Amino acid sequence: MLREAGEIVFVDGTTCIDQLNTSLIPFLCAGPAGAAPLALLFTSSVDEVSLKKGFDMVKRAVGEKAFYGKQSPETFMTDNCNALKGALAVTWPAARQFLCIFHFLQQVWRWLLDLKHGIRKEDRQELMASVKCLVYASSKDDFFKAWQKFKDNPLSQTYTNFSR
Repeated sequence: MLREAGEIVFVDGTTCIDQLNTSLIPFLCAGPAGAAPLALLFTSSVDEVSLKKGFDMVKRAVGEKAFYGKQSPETFMTDNCNALKGALAVTWPAARQFLCIFHFLQQVWRWLLDLKHGIRKEDRQELMASVKCLVYASSKDDFFKAWQKFKDNPLSQTYTNFSR
């Protein structure tokens, strides 16, 4: 019955926590004292079919009063696991999904490190700093100022594949 549970729920799977490849998938929301656990799912597989079955079990267990009586949160914040996102979408279709900032920045950094993109080692940190300025902009105006600064940066001309 936390209001926050009806607004945004964080779902981020931790894989292979033991010899049996068990995965732990917590459902968390913000609460007055920090993260509040709403449900924990243990599964031996992280494919979409298995996750859907597990999410159906969670849905039945929490019942009609789930998510502050809404039966679905407004938003799920997830990692970049396609199976997880797909199973959530099928189980709670009304909920929007967003990739959390940490995982988004992690994906950008991995992209920058991938040699096939041709980003020179000495340019990676500056490009990453530009992305962080965009992500952490506190207003639309700040975002567009950071975007213009990035577009004016010679690196955006050098790495047009990154600018896209």
